[in-house]
Amino acid sequence: MALIIEQSNIAYEARDQAHSEMALLKAQADKEQSIFEVEWRELGRVLNDIRSNKLKWANADKAHLFSKSQCPSVCAISIKLLSTHF
Repeated sequence: MALIIEQSNIAYEARDQAHSEMALLKAQADKEQSIFEVEWRELGRVLNDIRSNKLKWANADKAHLFSKSQCPSVCAISIKLLSTHF
């Protein structure tokens, strides 16, 4: 009978230790999950900023190319108008 009680006590201690270890692991996993979610949101913001900046630069390049390609005709018209009025 004493052997059974001792084995039972050992089993309860092992169970308690396992529960404690599981609680520590769960706390660590929760902490890591929180850190991951913060970093993931920040990464999303960075990617959106990059995407937005790419669109702004692409639009600026298009506007620059458009104005540059229109410049000769605009300049020629301006010169013609200036020369006829002065």
